[in-house]
Amino acid sequence: MAIELDTLLDFAIKRGVSDIHLQEGRPPVFRARGNLVSQPGTPELNQEDVLGFMDRVLVDDTKRGVFAKDGSVACSYQLEARARFRVSFFRQLARIAMAFRVVPIEVPILPGFDLRLLAFDNGCRE
Repeated sequence: MAIELDTLLDFAIKRGVSDIHLQEGRPPVFRARGNLVSQPGTPELNQEDVLGFMDRVLVDDTKRGVFAKDGSVACSYQLEARARFRVSFFRQLARIAMAFRVVPIEVPILPGFDLRLLAFDNGCRE
């Protein structure tokens, strides 16, 4: 049974995961609060799963060419209106692997933090 990428990413978002690591021959691994963990009972990913994920995310032919030539490339992926991801594709032990970093849709604002002061300190004008 093939694992659906968006279902996997949605699972991670709902649990506050910061990174998702996917590689053929291993179950998905999640970084939660600094610890790498896997979900018990999750099957190992096979080559079909990994290539399917790659086809879904890496749609730019130029970036596919960079990956074929260099063995690594980065891109972005958005899961509807819930989250964005920075995705790194690379070869590890002759297998395709990928890491998804969650990038929130909404940037958190710290109370009392005035961006105008930051712009002024960096030499920018309002």
